[in-house]
Order: sequence, then structure tokens, then C-alpha cells
Amino acid sequence: MRKIKVGVVGCGDAAQHVYLPEFHRLQDRARLVAVCDPVAARAAEVRKRFGAEASYTDLDHFLGHSDVDLVLNLTPHHAHVAVSLAALESGRHVYTEKPLAQTLTEATTLIDKAGAHGDRREENRAGSVHLESS
Repeated sequence: MRKIKVGVVGCGDAAQHVYLPEFHRLQDRARLVAVCDPVAARAAEVRKRFGAEASYTDLDHFLGHSDVDLVLNLTPHHAHVAVSLAALESGRHVYTEKPLAQTLTEATTLIDKAGAHGDRREENRAGSVHLESS
């Protein structure tokens, strides 16, 4: 089985204390390929600590140069839409922490963008949202 190549955008508390410490549970299904954070030292530390193959400080560079299948969006709430939209536009699957967006219009834009690719939206019990892009 091919492993899903995961990239994390946003290396703050949620990434370091909730998601990445448990990532080993997916080792037979997923591989941490890259992390991205505007704070270079934090991105480098998270890459080293959790075994990512690369770290980036620029979202466009991350999306243009990393080989990720899925973007795990753990950015601050106000950045969720821009990061998720850019990832969807680059053809990546997206899993975003809640909230999906700040407004209904933004949420509709993301859902429409995912749907334009024949994709689907799933929400887990905690409220995090997975937007698939094919």
C-alpha cells in the first residue's frame, strides 16, 4: 500500500502537542514529508523533532516544491481559508482544524472549490474538516 505523503502547515501548539506526537500511529499509512511555518526556527525544529523530510517558511514554496498528497492545515483561525484554498488550488487534499472559515461565504467558497474538482467534504466529531481534492 502506498503511503499518503502529509505536509503540515502551521507548526504551533496544535501541531506540536496534539497532532504530530500521535502521527506515529499512522506510520503504516502515512509519511510526514514536509512542514511549513513562517517562523524558520520553529519549522526547522518541528522538522527535526518529528522527522519530516523538509521544512519551509513560505506557503507557495511549500506547495510548489514539496511532494505532499495531503495538507494538514493547523494555522491560526484567520489563516484557514487562505491556506486551504491555496492547497486545494494546487490539487492537494486538505484536512483543516476547525473552524473551516470565519464566514459562511468563505466556507462556501472552499466547499465549492473542493466540489469543482469532484471532491467531498467530511467533518469529524471534533469539528475538523477534511476537503478532498483530486
